[in-house]
Amino acid sequence: MAGAVGFLADVNDSWLKPRLLRVVVGERMPQPGSTVQPEELASIVEAVRTHGLLSEVLQDPSDQKLAEAWRATVDAWVERVGELVESDSPYSCWLGTCFLGVTFQECSSERFAESYSDWFEKILRNLQGPSSLQLVTVVSCTSMSDLFVRLVKFLNLKKEASSFAGRVVEPLLLLLNENGPVADEAIDLLRTVIKLYPSSVNRHYNKVESTIAAKIMSTEVNVKLSKKFARVLAMLPSVRVSEGNWSLMIQKVLMGINNLLNDAFVGLEEEKKGREIMMLLVPPGNDPPPVLGDQVKLGGNLHVTKKFRVFTVPTISALAHCCCMMLTSYYPVQVTVPVRALIALSRRVLLVDGSLRNKSFPSTTSLHQELICFELPLLHSSFLDLLHATIKGMRSQLLPHGANIVRLVTDYFKIAKLPTTRTKAYSIVQLLLTSMGVGMSLHLLEAIVSNAVGDLDDNCVKEVTLFSTNPSKGTSESVSKSYSKKRKQEPQIQNSHASGLEKAAISPKKMKTSSMRTSSKGMTPETPGDVRMFTPLCVKVAALETLEILLNVGGSLRTDHWRAKVDLLLINIATSACDSGAGYEPSTSKVGETSISDFRLASLKALLASFLSSPHAWPLYLAQGTELFRKGKLEIGTTLAEFCSHALLALDVLTHPRALSLEKAGPLVPALNRSEPEKAIFGAGTFNFSPSKGQGQVIVDEDTYDDWLPSIKDNEPTEKSTVKEVLQIDSDTIAEAVEDVPACNKRDAIMLVATTEETSEPMTVDNPSSSNAVSNPIYSRPPETQKAAATPFREEKRGYHVDSLVQNTSAAVNLPFRNLATSAHQG
Repeated sequence: MAGAVGFLADVNDSWLKPRLLRVVVGERMPQPGSTVQPEELASIVEAVRTHGLLSEVLQDPSDQKLAEAWRATVDAWVERVGELVESDSPYSCWLGTCFLGVTFQECSSERFAESYSDWFEKILRNLQGPSSLQLVTVVSCTSMSDLFVRLVKFLNLKKEASSFAGRVVEPLLLLLNENGPVADEAIDLLRTVIKLYPSSVNRHYNKVESTIAAKIMSTEVNVKLSKKFARVLAMLPSVRVSEGNWSLMIQKVLMGINNLLNDAFVGLEEEKKGREIMMLLVPPGNDPPPVLGDQVKLGGNLHVTKKFRVFTVPTISALAHCCCMMLTSYYPVQVTVPVRALIALSRRVLLVDGSLRNKSFPSTTSLHQELICFELPLLHSSFLDLLHATIKGMRSQLLPHGANIVRLVTDYFKIAKLPTTRTKAYSIVQLLLTSMGVGMSLHLLEAIVSNAVGDLDDNCVKEVTLFSTNPSKGTSESVSKSYSKKRKQEPQIQNSHASGLEKAAISPKKMKTSSMRTSSKGMTPETPGDVRMFTPLCVKVAALETLEILLNVGGSLRTDHWRAKVDLLLINIATSACDSGAGYEPSTSKVGETSISDFRLASLKALLASFLSSPHAWPLYLAQGTELFRKGKLEIGTTLAEFCSHALLALDVLTHPRALSLEKAGPLVPALNRSEPEKAIFGAGTFNFSPSKGQGQVIVDEDTYDDWLPSIKDNEPTEKSTVKEVLQIDSDTIAEAVEDVPACNKRDAIMLVATTEETSEPMTVDNPSSSNAVSNPIYSRPPETQKAAATPFREEKRGYHVDSLVQNTSAAVNLPFRNLATSAHQG
């Protein structure tokens, strides 16, 4: 076994650490008054942390010789660090304080318990006395924070540690009056003290509040540092834990915000807005609380223009951030939140769009209006965060105020045009859906669908018209006025009564074909100056995520005609993103920006939610979606491939039903909704129409699925059943049924209506789960079919098939053959 000298056994030899530490102290650590290169300093610290040179952890506790040798080398390290800290040279003092902070983190528990008191006194002297080197004060705050973090782990030293923390508060308040890195590190140390030892700040409470409020309302503090002060201000109620103390603090902050908005929004809103919010904060008959920060001179002696930019807006944003932290942080007791005031204050800011209230006799200048419009995105972003924090902190307790929040979000979507604010608006909608449940989805449905469609489809209008989700309302009112004449001439969307959602639901292949036909007719292509800006990817991803949550939360409820079109839009978006998604990706992407991979993943997640959120209907585009998931699974090693594998497993119950009892909705035929249930033949099964409130429901007979899997007992093929009863429907009814049928797909069952008494040949239905299924182009309307005689379908080898023999014995129906697709989802 190797000893203190000579060769080591290997890299794990216990004598390696004390020998390395002896070399570091003797040859590499600087002496007081000397200098060291930054690279050498970083190398010393890395060696100590990598090898654990100060840990003094023995593999064999009985090896006393090794323990004494290691303890001696650590003593030498501590002695050298003490010499550097107490040196008259500011640079040496800075070096020693740096090494002392490393010692707090790396030394053994026994050594820390023995020496923490002496180490605290050495650092406190650096904080109390003036230093000629600013870096000494900065590193002293950092090292003191490391000491308190290590000290809190010793429960038996809690009382003494709280006493030490109380002695640090006064020097820190003096350091907060300075600017730059000193104030930055000082507020971090004060935050650590309040978090770990809140009782130590109790006797300094009022002074700490006044100092922090003064710094927040100071014009010499940058935005980043101002938010740090706001977070510490939000933590102050934890020093004196009580319901009244918390409520008093948020009341003072909201009053400060409201007073600043009174000066900022002059001429841009009704004058009574500020008074209404003040009455919510201080009801009549109650005494107003003291002003935050006592007698703080707001804004100093700045010019009115500069004051608004460097003081008013940053202060409002910092105070709003303070409210966000108070609403989302843990508090030991239950408190009363001024919800009405919070929502009213958010509404006051978010609905200001920069327009003048009285355009004939404006009460503000054009310069002030320009300044407001320049700073409005920042203010909107801050109060969107405040609204998000209110919903996150209250969750289901906000149900009595749900109507006000829904109106606010719906109105704000009309104003939000910038990507940052629009993305935050979507995040608020997502939080509302997840925290308040399916009831909220019904009220937000119209806003979500109309805005998401406008953001997802680049061919839709940018001025999004609210799409009505009520089937009783016509969709002809939502015709876009911004469509160009060229696009109106496209043969696929010539119908001027088509809604924006219908135009958004057109297949990418169909649009591509349409544009090619237009250009082939001699149309002049658009010049580079005519090219529209696409919706940013971050907004598209937010819209897809919102639709995903909407489908997960409320997709299983009874839906109107919007659902079928949204499903069609999602399959088109996913297909476009996976096949030709490279066109969305910018040439150069920055770190943190949304990429095309994020967009593809979000589109596939929304598509999976579309498939799984309708348990009472068969997914319309299951074959195309399954093929997309299989292609995505081939991208091995990516997040997209992992999700696609999960999606295929989730869809397995749909693609391979295993003779489960499933319900499948068929197309609604108004003429069939009679007083008595009737039967209709839809190619591969017998469907019963059950009367309901103005709308029939088509349910597949469960016996139909008994033939999906071959019988285990009998190897004989399934006998073909002949249907003897056929509906007798007039030609007008059939024509209406054809128009009401949604997208026609290869996997849908086919209904043949015979014009003669001839018996049709058996026909089969393609398996939507088969990997050999070819994705047909998806259209918003069923393609017109030509007249043809009934011809037998060629059988293909599938995992399962449905054999049925349709025999038309009625001669009353005199119509040509039409291919009708049964609807897999009908409201």
